Parts: sequence; structure tokens; C-alpha cells
Amino acid sequence: MNPIKEFEDAVSLLRHCRSQLQPIQELYNASLKNQQVGTDLQIKVKEFLEHIRSALDYSMHGLLERLQIVPINPRLIYFPYAELEQGKEDFRKKRVLQEVPLHPYIVSTLESFQHFIDPGNSWLPKLCDLCNKNKHRAFTPQVLGEGQQLAAPASRRGVIERIRTRSSLRHQEPP
Repeated sequence: MNPIKEFEDAVSLLRHCRSQLQPIQELYNASLKNQQVGTDLQIKVKEFLEHIRSALDYSMHGLLERLQIVPINPRLIYFPYAELEQGKEDFRKKRVLQEVPLHPYIVSTLESFQHFIDPGNSWLPKLCDLCNKNKHRAFTPQVLGEGQQLAAPASRRGVIERIRTRSSLRHQEPP
């Protein structure tokens, strides 16, 4: 694979997600008006979340390609995340991090996206949990209302770009 292609695919998915915000908002507003969450809204939200998750995974594959690291089992590669109850030690035991030899700087960069480094990153395990529930079981029950949202803080919206930029630092020590 071409790591640039994987990063470009990730960015394309994120652009597509951005283009879907207005249709999702319209379906959400209709649901509020009708006092019922429609299947169309559930499908749009599911696709939106899965595309964001896929963009993260594409980035991880692109990072490994860029670093010329060939994983033993490529199917086990995903963007690593610590579940909310997990800390740094548990995160470092993740199979994906055991599967490939990564420079400590890359591991610390991946850690920088985790909630145990910055509580504002709790969106990542929530996103992954929602994707897993919606993918493998059924739509996550949705309740009409306002006041809760899953949002990536502005400091993390450049995840793909940061990984792309930092991936070229394979043999360099952090500044």
C-alpha cells in the first residue's frame, strides 16, 4: 500500500463526514419535531461514526507503511485507544502496540490522543464504543433531547495531519 494514499483516504472520509453534518442536523431536527428518532437518522449517525473510526484506522495503517513496519497480522492493526477505565500501562499492553515495533516517540504520540493524558480526549473511547455497539449488535438506542454530544476538541481535530507530519520522525528523538 501507499501510505500517502491511506492518509488521503482518511482525509477524504473526514471531508465526507463534514458534508454529512447538515443532513444529520436536518434529520435530528425532524426527529425533535416528530418526537421520534427515525431509522434514517440512526443510519446516518452510524455511518458518520464508522467513517471517523475508519479514518483513524487508515491513519494507523498509513503510519506503519510510512515507517516501513510490516505487521505480523495486518488485520489486527487499528488506531489504538484506551478504554475509559484503562490507564497508560493497560494502553501499552494493547495488542496492536505489541504487534509492531514502534519507536517510543511514536508510542508517546499515540498516547497523547488518550484520555489518561488529556481528559478532553474521552471522545475517542466513546466513539470506538459506539462504533462497536452499532456494528456488531444493533443501533444504539437514541433518546430525543439536547445537551449531550460527542465532539472532538479543536486541539484534536488535526489528528490525521499530526500523525502524517510526525510519522516522518522515525529515527529522530523528540525535540
